[in-house]
Amino acid sequence: DRDDRSSPPQGNAWSRVVAGGRSGCAINTAGFAECWGSNDFGTLAVPEGPLLDLDLSFAEGCALDAIGIASCWGDADASPTIGSE
Repeated sequence: DRDDRSSPPQGNAWSRVVAGGRSGCAINTAGFAECWGSNDFGTLAVPEGPLLDLDLSFAEGCALDAIGIASCWGDADASPTIGSE
């Protein structure tokens, strides 16, 4: 179960690794992503298929797929906002 892992799975070569509030994701050299850590806000729901890039915040993630389409997931309402009280 990926929710129980605190680090990326071993045995893959990674081209990009990112960390959010309580989760992380990595894109392997074939372009496919795996995520691990807390899924409290749905941040592990990375899109399937080859990705060019991805990033995570506290409670959401966004990715750019192989044909240049961006998608985001998670809970944008749970992310802290700069300047919020």
